[in-house]
Amino acid sequence: QIVISNTATPDLHGFLELVRLTRYFSPDKVLGADAHQPHQRRYKIDILREYIQDKEFERVIIIGDSKGDIELGALPNTTTYLYRHPYLDMPDYQADFSIRSLKELEPEI
Repeated sequence: QIVISNTATPDLHGFLELVRLTRYFSPDKVLGADAHQPHQRRYKIDILREYIQDKEFERVIIIGDSKGDIELGALPNTTTYLYRHPYLDMPDYQADFSIRSLKELEPEI
């Protein structure tokens, strides 16, 4: 299992600790795009393609809070979850499922 975020990798590790999900991801599978730093920016789709290259997966779960995240679900055998921030009114990005809490995903991962 991997996790990809626009956040810098060290910050992403901290977030996973905060939401108590570190047990699901080995440290080398936590991949930050660092998109908030223009000179270091990588795109999540490129990170994902690089990771899945020459590998086969029975299932891919995409969890995101943006249209771009949900569009990553165009890959085969992919299920998408739109994380709807509790205090924001968000458009429907046509995800397979919509969640309000990451705890809702525990049965899936």
